[in-house]
Amino acid sequence: ILEELHGQDLTWFFDAYFYQADLPRLATSREGNQLTLEWRTPSDHAFAMPVEVRIGREVQTITMSGGRGLVTLPSPDIRVQIDPRNQILMYDEAIARWQATQ
Repeated sequence: ILEELHGQDLTWFFDAYFYQADLPRLATSREGNQLTLEWRTPSDHAFAMPVEVRIGREVQTITMSGGRGLVTLPSPDIRVQIDPRNQILMYDEAIARWQATQ
């Protein structure tokens, strides 16, 4: 039903959230004014979840074609925040550390 409503193959979504124990991880790297985003999952399917990125005061939605996205920043030292509204269910190192203490 969701695929019919969305009009796209959502195998990547169901595989990551329903058939895998580990949450998707978002790896980021920044070199100069280039920000690279890459989803990592144990699945064979590229995780294509778009990612919102706040760049300065503006929020952009980054398409993650093939599980990867690239953003050219207006300057190398601009402030960047990934998933500023915490909308994506993904692995978070800080939460994992907190869970380990409980």
